[in-house]
Amino acid sequence: MRILFIGVPVVEIGLVYEETTEETDFEYVVTNTLDLPDITYRKLIFYNNDRNYHKWFTIPKEKLLLANAPAFLNYQTFDPSKPLAEVIREDIQSHLTHLSKLTFPTDHIAYLKRLKESGFEPKVIYDIGSCILHWTKEAKKLWPDATFILFDAFEYAEFLYEGYDYHIGVLSDEEKEVDFYQNEYFPGGNSYYREIGSPTPDYHFPKNNSIRKRTFMLDKVVKERGFPLPDFIKIDVQGSEMDILKGGLETVKHATRLIVELQHMEYNEGAMQASESVPMIEGMGFRCVDPMFTNAGPDGDYGFINTL
Repeated sequence: MRILFIGVPVVEIGLVYEETTEETDFEYVVTNTLDLPDITYRKLIFYNNDRNYHKWFTIPKEKLLLANAPAFLNYQTFDPSKPLAEVIREDIQSHLTHLSKLTFPTDHIAYLKRLKESGFEPKVIYDIGSCILHWTKEAKKLWPDATFILFDAFEYAEFLYEGYDYHIGVLSDEEKEVDFYQNEYFPGGNSYYREIGSPTPDYHFPKNNSIRKRTFMLDKVVKERGFPLPDFIKIDVQGSEMDILKGGLETVKHATRLIVELQHMEYNEGAMQASESVPMIEGMGFRCVDPMFTNAGPDGDYGFINTL
C-alpha cells in the first residue's frame, strides 16, 4: 500500500496521526520504549523543514512495516516472527553498509596520494574514529600491505571490521564514565562532546538522549591488546582528539605522521578548537606541516610530522 505523508503529524502519547492520500486501515502505534539495554532507538521516518523525526512504528497486521523515508516512498518490511531487537539491529546494519559505500572527500584523498608519492610507506596505520571505514578504505588502496588497527566507540559498526584488528570503546585521557551521544543512523557525530553546531543538533543528538559509557586510554589498550605500534595515525573523533592524544602519548610518539581533524568553532560542546589544539600537539613533539589541508568550515584536517 502506498502512503504519502503530507505536513507535520500531530504527535500525542502513544499515537501519531497523519494525513494520507488514500484511505488506510493501518493504525500507527509509536514504540518509544523498547526492551533493549544497549541502544537508544531512533528510526528516521520523514523529513520536514530540515528536521529529522525519528520514531519506530508497529502495525497490527501480519507484517512489521518500517518507513525509512516516507517522503520518498521508501518502505521496508520485515519478518514479524523476528524479535523487534533483531529487526532493528539488522536495519541499522543495512543503513551503515549503505553509508560505508559513500564517497570520501576528494581533497583528503589527494593529500594521502601526495604522502604516498613523497615516499611515505607506513607499515602500521591506526584509524582512530574509524566509524564506517571511509578513511581506512581509501588509505588501504594506497598502502595495501600495511596493517590497519581500528578504534571506535560505535559498537554497531563492528560488523564492518571483519578482517581487521580493532578496539571498540570510548578513548579518552583517563578511565572514567561519560555521557556518550550516539545516533545509530548518523554515526559521524557520535561523541561525548555533544554536537551543537549542526543545523538540527537537538534532533540528532538531544541533550536527554545519551548513553553512559566507560572510557579507555589508548596506551593501555595498545599494551593490553598487543597491537603493533603505529607509523601513521589518523584521528577524527568529534572533539575528543586532545583527550585521546593525552591518554596515548607513549603510543603516539612512535608515529612518523599524524592526521587530526580539528574544530574551528564550537561544533561539539566543550571541545577544544584548532587554535588551542595545534600548539598542544606541537608541544608533544610534532610539527604542523600541512595546516587545514581540508576545510569543511566548522572543522578541517591538519597534517603533523614527528620531530623527535
